[in-house]
Amino acid sequence: MHPTVRAAADLLRLRVVFAGPLLFCACYLLATTAYGGFSPAGLLLVALTGLSAFAAGLALNDYVDREQDAARPVPGPRDRFWRLFSTRPIPAGLIPPRSAAGIAAALALFSLGLALLLPWPQKVYVLLLLLLWYSLGIFLVEERWEQAHPFAQAIGRADIALFGVAGYLAAGRPDAVAVLLFLFLYSFALAFQGAHELADLGGDRARGIRSIPVLFGEEGAALWVAGFVAIHGIAALLFVPRLGGIARAGILLGYALLLWACRGILRYRGTAGEEEAALRALPYFAASLVLYGVSIALSVLP
Repeated sequence: MHPTVRAAADLLRLRVVFAGPLLFCACYLLATTAYGGFSPAGLLLVALTGLSAFAAGLALNDYVDREQDAARPVPGPRDRFWRLFSTRPIPAGLIPPRSAAGIAAALALFSLGLALLLPWPQKVYVLLLLLLWYSLGIFLVEERWEQAHPFAQAIGRADIALFGVAGYLAAGRPDAVAVLLFLFLYSFALAFQGAHELADLGGDRARGIRSIPVLFGEEGAALWVAGFVAIHGIAALLFVPRLGGIARAGILLGYALLLWACRGILRYRGTAGEEEAALRALPYFAASLVLYGVSIALSVLP
């Protein structure tokens, strides 16, 4: 495979990029059960909007983080999870920063242009939330260097929850289900962020990132993950009564995967093996999110 193609695949996180549009589409389909408006063309439009927006956010993350990544250009453990070829294209010199910025901008503009094709007032909801999605992604990267408390993670990681809500509002309106969906996804995102940062604690220290385990220590980060997994379970109990049987089963199975991942992290809490345990937990988090999206979609497909 040509090196440029490999680099582009890692810039756009080809290994995991499908998870974003899957969640986006599942939330759209959930909204159509209450508000109607489903059509194959509408689903395709929403899928392309979610895919381009999610890929733009990933490319934007690499561009904004380029100078700090240059402090540790050798790929870290997390890169094996996110990137198909385990490369950081910008610090490795495979993609120039200006080209990465151009890719991110083109994808972002494409996603916003597609959102304009949605009906009124859904187009307004989605446009605003996508702009907030990009802004929070930048905030998370930019604000985690000097903080004394993990405000960047607590605020910035709302982007994943708002991304799912944007999918819901592509066919729906702001309502109680949208609020419960936000709480469900936000608690998941905070648990995932703790495990994600714990999985490459050495890299964050080398780059000077004030991550959750840097601020609280490995044991504190493990408790962060466990605490938000527990809160996620409460949010799930509030959310699942709004769903069908397939979705309930999928969320139960997905949550079981999170508990298993959390068990592994807590087992090595405060030991030298905790970082590796967190790295092994990341695929369980990813599989859980995929299960959520697939089961919700299957439960509401016409």
